[in-house]
Amino acid sequence: PVCEDITPVQEKHERIDSIIFTKKAKKEGKEAFILQALQKSVQGRKDKTRAFVQELQTWQKNEYVDAHYNAQVMYDELAKILPLPFGYEVFKKHYNNTRS
Repeated sequence: PVCEDITPVQEKHERIDSIIFTKKAKKEGKEAFILQALQKSVQGRKDKTRAFVQELQTWQKNEYVDAHYNAQVMYDELAKILPLPFGYEVFKKHYNNTRS
């Protein structure tokens, strides 16, 4: 049998500095991974905001993203580091789990 030597490609993760990431996320270097997961959560979804917020809340539950920020702070911080395909009002509705 022929074995192929596979060397994993080291991805360069630039440090993403944002107040929303917990010490745990920073210590484990998960910031870029979390942002990728958030971006993937909206791909091919009609309910982009709901999918995004559910993914975000999973990271909060696992203590990688700080859950103590209100919707405005969270949206503003995310908008600085990610292109968001939805506006603040619809984000706030899902983030705060309210219906208008």
